[in-house]
Amino acid sequence: MLVALVLATALAVSSPLEAVKNTVEALKKAAGNKLQVRALILERMDLAEMGQRSLGRHWRNISDKERAKYLDVFAKYIEVFYRERVFNSTEFIGTVEIKYLKERIDGEFAEVETLIIAGSDRFSVVYKLHFVGGHWKAYDFIIENVSMVSSLRSQFDRIVSRESFAELLRKLRERIMELDK
Repeated sequence: MLVALVLATALAVSSPLEAVKNTVEALKKAAGNKLQVRALILERMDLAEMGQRSLGRHWRNISDKERAKYLDVFAKYIEVFYRERVFNSTEFIGTVEIKYLKERIDGEFAEVETLIIAGSDRFSVVYKLHFVGGHWKAYDFIIENVSMVSSLRSQFDRIVSRESFAELLRKLRERIMELDK
């Protein structure tokens, strides 16, 4: 019954495919405005879910205080990373064709498949979303069969396992400084 209610509410708001399409179109329009891009990223992505999934098994080994600190740094990292990607690809975004292929919904989770066509190049992007706070929010992107969350999890696991959780935070802050110029 609860799942049916969540699904009915989700479908009344917008479909996952519509949410992805609206976000991509909004990012294309906002590409020259850092504040608008920032707002869209923060509004349309579930950075807490993405952050927890990216930290993987190490999530359960850190305190609530460390989790809060990590999620703050992680959110800033993703924000500047994607903001710079959008700015650096403004010209590219305007020249590509984006086909929204299909969506799959399984309760409060969904996937939206897209195809990016740039001249003779084609590549797939799958958006993984879940329904939270009355909206479909992205928590992972799979580009040409490579999950962003899985990639980050591998990198973060290597750093935490070989060095420390504190070193992961230091490296993320360092990268934020590099990107946020």
